[in-house]
Order: sequence, then structure tokens, then C-alpha cells
Amino acid sequence: MPENFSLSSPQHLARCRTLSIAFSLLTFCIGATALLGWILDNPYLKRIHPSLVTMKANTSVCLMLVAFSVLLVQDASASRLRRGIAQVCATVVAVVGLLTFSEHLFGWNLGIDRLLFFESAAEAGASFPGRMGVAASLDFFLLGITLSTIDARSQRWFRVSNICVLLVIAITLLVFLYYFYGTETFEPVASYFTIALHTTVALLSISAAILLARPERGIVTTLLGDSPGAIVARRMWPALLIVVLLGWIRNISRESGLFSQGFSTALFVLAILLLFVGLIWWTAASLNRTDRQRRLADDAMRHSESRLTALL
Repeated sequence: MPENFSLSSPQHLARCRTLSIAFSLLTFCIGATALLGWILDNPYLKRIHPSLVTMKANTSVCLMLVAFSVLLVQDASASRLRRGIAQVCATVVAVVGLLTFSEHLFGWNLGIDRLLFFESAAEAGASFPGRMGVAASLDFFLLGITLSTIDARSQRWFRVSNICVLLVIAITLLVFLYYFYGTETFEPVASYFTIALHTTVALLSISAAILLARPERGIVTTLLGDSPGAIVARRMWPALLIVVLLGWIRNISRESGLFSQGFSTALFVLAILLLFVGLIWWTAASLNRTDRQRRLADDAMRHSESRLTALL
């Protein structure tokens, strides 16, 4: 995406970078807390709740490295040393994610799962002992690529950075929704799509931190400013949460037996359609109002110019 500074005021940019630092610190603290749980052998710090899976020690370290890397590159004009350290952190995270994914893919054991701490099969529960899941390993591989190309001069590589961070968000949300709507432990994919709840929060936080670290470039640019497109885009975000809640309500109604599967699906689709109709109407009304105000301002300006011409 081309750079576009006209849509972003200095206040917007400063606010975005402040939020980026806050999200990075939150991610670092989540990773450090889980690592402390492994050091102290505290199950609550490792898994939050007995029914949830643990955050693996490798995951906690990778989260801390990613957060540290984002903090180092907050300033686009950072020194070569800071950029080098950030690149090393990103490379380590990408390699760990790729190697762990290869363990899932090829079924081998490279010895990195229990390199820091030992986790028994009973303690791991539905997850692999000491090994982050497929989703987390892919996320870290993509995050490493993202941070390695975040300041790429080539527009092609910068687009790769944006695509990678969007894939991280998509993968993390898929696993979160899978658990939110109810994981079926007997499903073959259940053990591969396990992810700790605080890992989900940390991955979404660091993704937001990366996007907000460069608000003058990429995806965030379209959401800044007071242009009609930016305003409409910001108004669309609450609809995403509504869709998630509608899916949850559909899931509950189907499991409770109040409605048949077909009728609950029909209600869900109807609710989605009504939501989109409301959004379309709201957007059209807002754009029409903005266009009407612009035309009134143009008419007033032309009238003033005509009066000025007559006086002269």
C-alpha cells in the first residue's frame, strides 16, 4: 500500500504509537507471567484455569522476544544496533515457529519442545507436551516474517508484512472461535488447534501493536483521519463483534434443543442479513449527509464569489 500521510494527523499518529507500545508491553507481561509460572511451577500462571491448556515455555519466550522486537522498532529512525537486535529476535521467533510446525507436519521430534522445562502428558491435557500447537507455531513464523519486513523499502515486501500480520489475526481468531463455540475433544483436529487463552490475547495484542507501529503506512492508514471512508470503516468494526455473538447464540440454541438445526441456521442467516442491511443504510445515510453538507458549502462559496464579483 502506498504511504499516505494526508489521512493521518500528528495526533492520530502519536496516539497509535502510544497504543502500540501499550499492546507490546501487555504481550511482554503475558509472556513473562507464563514463564514465571513455569519457573515457579504455578499452574494458574501457566494455564489460568484448570480446564484450559498451558501456555508452553517456548511460547512465552517467543512472545517476549516479539514484544521486545516491536518496542525496539517503534521509532522508524531507530539506530542500526536496535534494528539489528530486533531482526535477531524476529529471526529466532520465525525459526522456532517453523521448526515446531515441521514437527507437527513430519512427526519428528527435534528436542526443542522440552528444552526449557519438562511437561508431562497428563499436565499437557489436550495439547502436545511442551509443544506449541500448529496455530501458534504458524503465528510465530508469520510474526517473524512481519517484523523482518516491517520497514522494507519495497512495496511488495511491505505488503507481505501486512498480509502476514493479517494471517496471524485470522489464524488466532479461528482457534479462539473454535474454543468459544465449544471444542469437540474427539475431533481429530482438536489436539492440533489447542491454544492457551492468554496466548490468544497476547497474539492479538502483538498483532495490533505491529499494525499501530506504522500507522502512516499500510492497513491502519485507511482507518485514520476524518475522511468519509475512514469514518465508515471505523463504524463497521462493532459489526464483527455482533456476528461473533450471533454465532454463539446460534450454537447455544442448537445445543439446548429449542430449535432444530435448520431453523437455528435460518435465524442466524436472517440476523446477519438484517445486520448488513442496517449497516448499508447507516453508511448510505452518512455519506448522503456528508455529500449534502459539501454541496451546501459549495453553493455558499459560489454565492459569495458571485456577490464579490458584482461588487467589483
